Amino acid sequence: MSELVNYILQVMENYLKGEKLNYPKEEGEKGSLILKLDDEIFGYLFSSKGLKVQAFNLACLLARKITKKKYVKLEIYLVKELENVKNPKEYKIKDGVLVKKGFNYSIVFSNNLKAYEVLSEACEKLGLLADAWCRGEVKVYTFKLEKLGDWSFRSNT
Repeated sequence: MSELVNYILQVMENYLKGEKLNYPKEEGEKGSLILKLDDEIFGYLFSSKGLKVQAFNLACLLARKITKKKYVKLEIYLVKELENVKNPKEYKIKDGVLVKKGFNYSIVFSNNLKAYEVLSEACEKLGLLADAWCRGEVKVYTFKLEKLGDWSFRSNT
């Protein structure tokens, strides 16, 4: 399993157990990441430097959101560095559509959740993510999270 996926789960687990969290010192893996919680897009990350800091913040938000639930399904879509892909077009992305607006691209989700503000600079990367998705280069990790006293994480992948 990806180091980044393990990191997200560890941060969530520590948060839910009330343990002290340490902000990451290194930036970690590069690439793009989409988190789905109970079949809804929860967040999207892109970083050409590294995802670890952003993933830390998103994992804390995610853990806070599930504290009152007894069972959730978490899906993590991970794309490593995306390079050498040109001319992104309109692509379907699971629960949303990648839409070209002038020179910019943005994601429109079916549930109208704007989990991540898409900057003009990141728009091209969204196209690259969609292109990789269409080529089957996206790794998907699915987890069932259950609260049995403490939260337990069971991977389905």
